[in-house]
Amino acid sequence: MGHIINFMKKLVLLIAFILLFYIPAYFSDEVVVKEGESIQAAINDAKNGDIIYIEKGIYYENLVINKSIKLIGRGEVTINGGGKEAAIIKGNGIIKNIIFTNSSYAAVKADGKNTIINCTFYKARYGIIASDSIIKECKAYECGGGIVAESNCFVEGCIITKCGLGIELHGENNVVEKCIMHTCGVGIYLENASRNIIRQCTVYKNNNNEGAIFLLNSSLNVIEKSNISYGAFGIRMM
Repeated sequence: MGHIINFMKKLVLLIAFILLFYIPAYFSDEVVVKEGESIQAAINDAKNGDIIYIEKGIYYENLVINKSIKLIGRGEVTINGGGKEAAIIKGNGIIKNIIFTNSSYAAVKADGKNTIINCTFYKARYGIIASDSIIKECKAYECGGGIVAESNCFVEGCIITKCGLGIELHGENNVVEKCIMHTCGVGIYLENASRNIIRQCTVYKNNNNEGAIFLLNSSLNVIEKSNISYGAFGIRMM
C-alpha cells in the first residue's frame, strides 16, 4: 500500500509540473464594440493579447493603441479622424478590416512591429505612415501620399490609386511586393532611400512628367520583375 501511495504522490507532482509549464500565464479576452460605443474605452480596458471586434458602423474617434492587441472590423467599419489622425499605433498588434479616413496628416501612424491587413485609407494627407510594420492587402486613394514606409516595412498586395505619391519609401530595408499603383502623380517614390526592394509590382497611368518609379538621392535599391506601362517615364533617377 505504501508503494502505491508514494507512486500516486509522484504522479500528482509530475502532472503539476507539466501543467506549470504548459498552461498559459493568461487567457486572452474577446470584446465586441458596437456603433455608438467607444473603441478607445475598449482599448483602455484591454490587456496585451486581447481581441477587440468592432461591429459595422462609423466611429468618430482618434485612437491611441499602445498595447499588443488585435483590432478587427466586422462588416464595413469606418473610423473618421475628424481632421486628426484616426489611429496612432504604438504597440505590436494586428489591425484588420478597418477603413480610416479624414485626416489633415496621416489617417494612421504606426510605429512598432504591427501588422495591418485589409485596411483602407482615404481622404487624408497620408494614408498611413509606418515603420517596422507589415502592410498587406490594403487600399489607399484620394490621399497626398498613399503608403509611406520609413524603414523596415513589408508592403504586399496593396492597391493605391488617385494619390499624389502612391507608395513613398525612405530609409532602408523596405520591401514592396505584388502591389498595384495607378492614376497617381508618382507610382513609387524613393527619397534618401537605400537597400530597398520593389518586386513583382504593376505601375501604370501615372503622371507623365514625374514617372512611374522616381528615385531621388537613392542608391543600392533593387527593382525587379515589375510591369511599368502607360507613362512618359518608366523609371526616373535623379
